[in-house]
Amino acid sequence: MNSLDPSLPARRQPRPAPSRRFVLGAAVAAAAGAGITGVTLIVDQGRRASGGSDAGDDLRGRLFAADSPWNTRIGTGAVYAAESTASTAAILRHAGGASINSATWSVPVVVASESAPLVSIAVAGGRTSRVRLPQDARPSSDSDAELALVDGDRSYEYWGLQRSLFSWSARASAEVDLNAAGTTGGIRASGFSLLGGLIRKHEMGSIDHALVIALTADQLRLGPVWPAATEDSDAASSYHGVIPMGSLLAIPADADLEGSPLSAAGRALAKALQTYGAYVGDRADSPVLYAEESAEGGALAAMRDDFRSTLAPLLRVVTNSSRVTPGGPGARLAS
Repeated sequence: MNSLDPSLPARRQPRPAPSRRFVLGAAVAAAAGAGITGVTLIVDQGRRASGGSDAGDDLRGRLFAADSPWNTRIGTGAVYAAESTASTAAILRHAGGASINSATWSVPVVVASESAPLVSIAVAGGRTSRVRLPQDARPSSDSDAELALVDGDRSYEYWGLQRSLFSWSARASAEVDLNAAGTTGGIRASGFSLLGGLIRKHEMGSIDHALVIALTADQLRLGPVWPAATEDSDAASSYHGVIPMGSLLAIPADADLEGSPLSAAGRALAKALQTYGAYVGDRADSPVLYAEESAEGGALAAMRDDFRSTLAPLLRVVTNSSRVTPGGPGARLAS
């Protein structure tokens, strides 16, 4: 498995039939009133590019609501799991294989434009998604074949996206409101949006939001916790760990990182993990964070090395983060 070689991206686990992507729609609809539905094109919002090819366009600005978990800093009253706990042991057991997925097993992000052709995407289950998709847009080059298309205040997210000679198809799709929480109705196993917690290519020097992390099956525990709404469809048979989907992991506020030999990008990641943390949102062969495909480069490589060697072993579960006290109680940590 790739987790044995930290230089390789950690793949997602194979999906049993029925895939958890199809289970997701009904579960989220029941919990949040939002299912996986056909896509309606939004034409009057500000995130659409003015023209030209957009594949890999730099998506800047805050995503999701101000009070979304993705934009909520950790509280001064946060309690971190002790060194002796099973959750800390699970984190340390796999820290040496930690990585950041980008070029594969992550998410290409495309911003829609007026000039892009209007295409129909046939989605499994009989739905049709009609969106403006740049001609050079491509899903991730792995078997998940994921893509996030941003058009106005919506993220149109696809899994199993394929292009044949004359048409597009997808195994699942989701429409996520970028002004909402971004934690339900998305494509990830947890129900999170693919954009939630994603490291973007302009963030190599500063990350001002929470991150998303995938854990291994033997780290994950059955039964999601807030803000996760769902989990893998085979969780009952495959999860054998102690950390639920949706848990918040963070570097404790009292950890002194000033003397750590981190790169500039690694220091930005350390600050984000200490100030916001990372929500468990998916499953992979080893613990991984996610960066958009276009972020791949020297700075991300340095960040990846720092995460594996220095930062991943410092992560701890925030035990009192909940819907009532997101990130833990108390005043928010300084950004």
